[in-house]
Amino acid sequence: MSSGMSIYTASKSALESFCITMAREYAKRNIIINGIRPAYVNTDMAKNAENIMPEIEELYPFGLLQPDDVANVLAYLLSDEANNFTGKFLDINNGYFVK
Repeated sequence: MSSGMSIYTASKSALESFCITMAREYAKRNIIINGIRPAYVNTDMAKNAENIMPEIEELYPFGLLQPDDVANVLAYLLSDEANNFTGKFLDINNGYFVK
Protein backbone atom coordinates (compact mmCIF):
# COMPACT_ATOMS: atom_id res chain seq x y z
CA MET A 1 0.00 0.00 0.00
CA SER A 2 1.21 3.48 -0.81
CA SER A 3 2.19 5.91 1.90
CA GLY A 4 -0.28 8.67 2.59
CA MET A 5 -3.31 6.40 2.15
CA SER A 6 -4.57 7.18 5.65
CA ILE A 7 -4.89 10.86 4.76
CA TYR A 8 -6.51 9.99 1.42
CA THR A 9 -9.09 7.64 2.93
CA ALA A 10 -9.84 9.99 5.83
CA SER A 11 -10.53 12.87 3.45
CA LYS A 12 -12.80 10.67 1.30
CA SER A 13 -14.76 9.60 4.37
CA ALA A 14 -15.08 13.20 5.52
CA LEU A 15 -16.39 14.26 2.12
CA GLU A 16 -18.97 11.46 2.08
CA SER A 17 -20.17 12.35 5.58
CA PHE A 18 -20.38 16.00 4.57
CA CYS A 19 -22.50 15.17 1.50
CA ILE A 20 -24.86 12.94 3.48
CA THR A 21 -25.34 15.65 6.09
CA MET A 22 -25.92 18.24 3.36
CA ALA A 23 -28.52 15.94 1.76
CA ARG A 24 -30.41 15.77 5.06
CA GLU A 25 -30.25 19.51 5.58
CA TYR A 26 -31.28 20.48 2.04
CA ALA A 27 -33.95 17.83 1.42
CA LYS A 28 -36.56 20.17 2.93
CA ARG A 29 -35.67 22.63 0.14
CA ASN A 30 -36.03 19.92 -2.53
CA ILE A 31 -32.30 19.93 -3.22
CA ILE A 32 -30.88 16.51 -4.04
CA ILE A 33 -27.29 15.74 -3.12
CA ASN A 34 -25.61 12.51 -4.17
CA GLY A 35 -22.08 11.44 -4.93
CA ILE A 36 -20.08 8.92 -6.86
CA ARG A 37 -17.18 6.67 -5.95
CA PRO A 38 -15.41 5.86 -9.18
CA ALA A 39 -12.74 3.22 -9.12
CA TYR A 40 -9.56 3.53 -11.18
CA VAL A 41 -10.27 5.63 -14.29
CA ASN A 42 -8.12 5.38 -17.41
CA THR A 43 -7.00 9.02 -17.70
CA ASP A 44 -3.76 10.81 -18.52
CA MET A 45 -2.95 10.70 -14.81
CA ALA A 46 -3.22 6.89 -14.93
CA LYS A 47 -0.35 6.81 -17.42
CA ASN A 48 1.93 7.60 -14.48
CA ALA A 49 1.20 4.08 -13.23
CA GLU A 50 2.26 2.26 -16.42
CA ASN A 51 4.56 -0.08 -14.50
CA ILE A 52 1.69 -1.47 -12.41
CA MET A 53 -1.10 -1.12 -14.98
CA PRO A 54 -1.31 -4.87 -15.79
CA GLU A 55 -1.88 -5.62 -12.09
CA ILE A 56 -4.53 -2.93 -11.84
CA GLU A 57 -6.35 -4.03 -15.00
CA GLU A 58 -6.55 -7.59 -13.64
CA LEU A 59 -8.76 -6.34 -10.80
CA TYR A 60 -11.50 -5.10 -13.16
CA PRO A 61 -13.50 -7.87 -14.90
CA PHE A 62 -15.04 -5.38 -17.34
CA GLY A 63 -11.86 -3.36 -17.89
CA LEU A 64 -10.78 -0.03 -16.50
CA LEU A 65 -13.31 2.74 -16.30
CA GLN A 66 -13.14 5.29 -19.06
CA PRO A 67 -13.93 8.97 -18.48
CA ASP A 68 -17.17 8.55 -20.45
CA ASP A 69 -18.30 5.83 -18.02
CA VAL A 70 -18.10 8.32 -15.17
CA ALA A 71 -19.70 11.08 -17.26
CA ASN A 72 -22.67 8.82 -18.08
CA VAL A 73 -23.35 8.17 -14.39
CA LEU A 74 -23.09 11.87 -13.65
CA ALA A 75 -25.52 12.63 -16.48
CA TYR A 76 -27.98 10.19 -14.92
CA LEU A 77 -27.62 11.77 -11.48
CA LEU A 78 -28.26 15.21 -12.97
CA SER A 79 -31.35 14.01 -14.83
CA ASP A 80 -34.94 14.03 -13.59
CA GLU A 81 -34.83 10.23 -13.57
CA ALA A 82 -32.63 10.32 -10.46
CA ASN A 83 -34.96 12.47 -8.38
CA ASN A 84 -36.06 9.66 -6.09
CA PHE A 85 -33.01 9.37 -3.87
CA THR A 86 -30.64 11.67 -2.03
CA GLY A 87 -27.67 11.26 0.28
CA LYS A 88 -26.40 8.22 -1.61
CA PHE A 89 -23.13 7.35 -3.28
CA LEU A 90 -22.94 5.25 -6.41
CA ASP A 91 -19.97 2.98 -6.85
CA ILE A 92 -18.70 2.96 -10.43
CA ASN A 93 -16.23 0.12 -10.54
CA ASN A 94 -16.60 -2.12 -13.63
CA GLY A 95 -16.91 -5.19 -11.45
CA TYR A 96 -14.04 -4.46 -9.06
CA PHE A 97 -16.14 -5.38 -6.00
CA VAL A 98 -17.51 -8.56 -7.61
CA LYS A 99 -14.33 -10.54 -7.10
